[in-house]
Parts: sequence; structure tokens; C-alpha cells
Amino acid sequence: MDKIYEDQIRVEDLTKKIERLYDDWLDNKISESNFQKILEKSQNEQDSLNQRIEDNQKLIVKENLEDINVKKWIELIKKYRDIKKLDKATLNELISKIYVHEKEIVNGEITQTIDIYYNFIGNTDTLQVFYNL
Repeated sequence: MDKIYEDQIRVEDLTKKIERLYDDWLDNKISESNFQKILEKSQNEQDSLNQRIEDNQKLIVKENLEDINVKKWIELIKKYRDIKKLDKATLNELISKIYVHEKEIVNGEITQTIDIYYNFIGNTDTLQVFYNL
């Protein structure tokens, strides 16, 4: 968050710099070519900073959403901590989807990969099942 604030302050400083630069150019204190060079450099820095601000804000939103999802998952698991029977309703509340991949034969063993996507936290691990022929 501090980095975003620092970048925003720098963007404001650059905006003021560009305004002063423009005034200097109007008053013929600097040449057209110098004005253009400094202006381009300042605008490029502004663009870069604005992109970095946007990226960091998106990252913060993503991290906050992940925190919320982890908290929801923990609450859900607490609800089922003493579960005795796994029924359809419980399974649907805990798991969003399951992918069962094609079986493969490797060195005489049948192997099959299963991906389980849990609600709120996604896929935390891939399960591989082995069978003997």
C-alpha cells in the first residue's frame, strides 16, 4: 500500500513538473526540442507509474479476495470437523468440481490423475491413483 501511495505522489509531482515545463516553454525559457524531450520522458514515467499503481491495486484486491476465501473455507471446514458420513450435500458444499483424467499405462501399472477443486480455495493437490494389471 505504501508503494502505491509513493507512486501516486510521484505521478502528481510529474504532473506539476509538466505544467511548469509547459509554462517555461510558453515563456520561451526552454527550446521546443528540450520541451519535447523532457515532456516525453515525464509522460513515459507517468505511464509506467500509473500501470504499476493499477497492477498493485489489482494485486491487493486479489490478495484480499484470497484472504476472504481462505476464511470462508476455514469456517466451512469447522462446520464439518466432526463429520461421520460424507453425503452428496456435504460433498457439494466442500467441492466445486472434480476432473478425472484418462488412464495411462506406465511400466505395467495403470495410473490415473484426479484433480479436486475445493470451494473457495481451488485445487490444492493432484491425486494420482495406481492400479496393477
